[in-house]
Amino acid sequence: MPKRILILLACFFMMGVTQSYGQQQRYEIGLSAGYTRNTLTTDNGSRSFTRNYPLNGFQVAIPMQYHVNDWFGVQLDLAYIQKNYALRRTGFFEGVENEITNSFIQAPLMAHFSFGGEDLRGFLNLGGFAGYWASSRIRGANLDPFTPGSGWEDDEQLFHYTQISGLYRSNEGVEFDKQRDRRFEAGLLGGVGMEYRVSPHYKVFAEARYQYSLTDLQKNYMINQIPRYNNTFGVQLGVLYGFGGR
Repeated sequence: MPKRILILLACFFMMGVTQSYGQQQRYEIGLSAGYTRNTLTTDNGSRSFTRNYPLNGFQVAIPMQYHVNDWFGVQLDLAYIQKNYALRRTGFFEGVENEITNSFIQAPLMAHFSFGGEDLRGFLNLGGFAGYWASSRIRGANLDPFTPGSGWEDDEQLFHYTQISGLYRSNEGVEFDKQRDRRFEAGLLGGVGMEYRVSPHYKVFAEARYQYSLTDLQKNYMINQIPRYNNTFGVQLGVLYGFGGR
């Protein structure tokens, strides 16, 4: 799938080059930062009393644009992005919950389409991304099997165990398992936004972007494995410095 994305972007690029013959090209580089909200897409049907919730995070990036004409260009970002989620237990396991902070280094490659006036313009980004799962951290409350006086004989005692005396809190980094965790991630993305030129060389922009992962966070390490995918919405503000042709 990543190869198909690159081929599609190459086609868009060649179309832009063909129509921009004789025009002066422009390059832009900048800095952006913003907010993310990630949802872990999976099936918890096999885990009773378990629900996943989206969590907020943040992102920072260095966007780089190459414009071949007034309406078309190619954009590559070098980004740090958080894709977080929460896991909470219900019923007899009420009180058990964890917040997982996942950090990724990724490089989105997009076709950049722009439209509008000389200074205020809208734009559309379409493409794909590849990234590396750099780190993970888990914080929350979990069952403590070594708590004295906690019973498992019936549901009432189990409820007492989880609610009163059988929880411990943790905040620690997660050690990746080479047999289980897939640290490479790739997917599709799309974004829309507005940009405003404040001087001949500088412009500011705002963008809303959605990322759809195509790779499971787990390797195929067991039978009847349930896949787990990230779906991430983000908004960002940034500034770009341009040089070359206008």
